[in-house]
Amino acid sequence: MRAFILLFPLLLVGVYFLISDPMRVVHEYDSPLKEGVLTNDRLFQARWLNKHEQAYNAFIFGSSRSKAFKTSEWSQYFPNEILPFHMGVNDESLYGLAKKFQYLDRQGYFIDHALLIMDHRLLSLLKNSDVHIFRDYYDITGESSGAYYQRFFTSFLNINFLSHYFDYKMSGKIEKDNIYLWDPGFAYDKTTGDHYYVRMDSLIQYDSINYYYQQKEKVFYERKPKESIDLIGGQAEQFLHEIKAILSRHSSDYQIIITPNYDQVQLSGNDRLKLESIFSSDKILDVSGINDMTSNYRNYYEHKHFKPYVANQLMKGVYAE
Repeated sequence: MRAFILLFPLLLVGVYFLISDPMRVVHEYDSPLKEGVLTNDRLFQARWLNKHEQAYNAFIFGSSRSKAFKTSEWSQYFPNEILPFHMGVNDESLYGLAKKFQYLDRQGYFIDHALLIMDHRLLSLLKNSDVHIFRDYYDITGESSGAYYQRFFTSFLNINFLSHYFDYKMSGKIEKDNIYLWDPGFAYDKTTGDHYYVRMDSLIQYDSINYYYQQKEKVFYERKPKESIDLIGGQAEQFLHEIKAILSRHSSDYQIIITPNYDQVQLSGNDRLKLESIFSSDKILDVSGINDMTSNYRNYYEHKHFKPYVANQLMKGVYAE
């Protein structure tokens, strides 16, 4: 009886977790980008692919920087009709990229076309994230479902999270720069996986001068261009060979774009050579470092994400021929 009394509060919390689904992992939703608790977009994406039988045969991969690439724009470069899906997720890792290729191959998807969006950040991440919102879905990694969901429940029990969460539930307001909650102002197409920066696009269209004036100093920081350290070797190289093997097995038409990040960090020369040795130079477009795209801060929404017209220019350069 004493043990039950001691465990009863935890039991109540567990019931609330299952019914109210504060972490958005129990029930299904139309979008991973709704106002409120930060959502794991990998979970949403994998569930969609598991439960819907669209015969996707073309995929865009990458981190949130890949969201500038839209499936509708990409599709126009192929003579035959394709059914594309955007598999880009927040803070993607090379580990996650390899696991997604393995998952699609295992599930019987045809990977006729692939667009891989990479940068030095993605190439540096070689394991599954310990942070629950960046944790790859257990169906993709082979992790047990219990261990996977336990991370979310443990995060829910964090006293700081609970304080912010219940403040939001009572007030309906999210303070700026809240690390647990967000109001992103994005739109999401669940059938293609495409993201749209609706709020930022609206603000820029209404008054672009003021938009950039407000962010000029604290968001668009002064950069010190440099070359990244060598990242491809050992485990990273193994992941890339695994991806290449799947692409070869599917006779995939694929391209790799090293993105024009605002930080102007150039992919190391050794890594570029490694990529070329694995995938061949004609499959790689490297626009990292200092160039016309990265020199103009108006090509970016903020210091991490460039705009869709930049992605369109890159795709035109890759597929024009």
